[in-house]
Amino acid sequence: MIFYALVTSGVLLLVSLELRSWILLLSSLAIASLPLMEILVGRMALSILRVKWLPHDHELYRILEGIAPQSWRVRLGIRPGPPDAFAGQVGFRSGAIVLTDGMLDLLSEEELRAVLAHEMGHLVEHHSMMRIAALALGLMNIPVGTIMGAALSRRLEYRADEFSVLTTGKPFHLALALLKVAAAKTGSPFLVVGFTPSLREVLGLLSWSPSLKSRLRRIEHMAHKLSAGTIP
Repeated sequence: MIFYALVTSGVLLLVSLELRSWILLLSSLAIASLPLMEILVGRMALSILRVKWLPHDHELYRILEGIAPQSWRVRLGIRPGPPDAFAGQVGFRSGAIVLTDGMLDLLSEEELRAVLAHEMGHLVEHHSMMRIAALALGLMNIPVGTIMGAALSRRLEYRADEFSVLTTGKPFHLALALLKVAAAKTGSPFLVVGFTPSLREVLGLLSWSPSLKSRLRRIEHMAHKLSAGTIP
């Protein structure tokens, strides 16, 4: 009886709310649920991938040392496929980084370290949570939301690059890794450096990932700042 009275009172309260109060309430609930959504999406994505989880004495864990903050627990795995990497949140301070065997075969140890640092940047700064928010924005207003969501997604890739450069202090290892991966996907070194125009460059506002040319340009800029001592 008491439970029925509480439920009834709650329903009457919600019905009595004004439209603006409803919007504020739903917005607050959506924002509060983002961390849980981030973990849920990360776990679902990892469950779909064919991941072979690595033992903690694997060489990749040694390469990861000094990159992951001490407050974080990170699990490493590999899966079959062409050069690629993925990071997923599995807890509030824990995540997983998955590399393909194609990535392991293609890159040197220092380049792998730069890639792991890039993926760690996505985890530490909770980029998947921001992408979920961007997708929700796109659903509310598709034209504006798509442009804003794409701009945010490109920005997150730049931020992960910055995290890698600042963590490793080796910007050119990240640049070489990006070039190798792009060359493996396109099969042409001329395409990867942007000598030929691409649809992504023409429709840059709608692209959810930045062009390789723009990423290399920003990495080069950070390299100059590091050498000049203007970045701590």
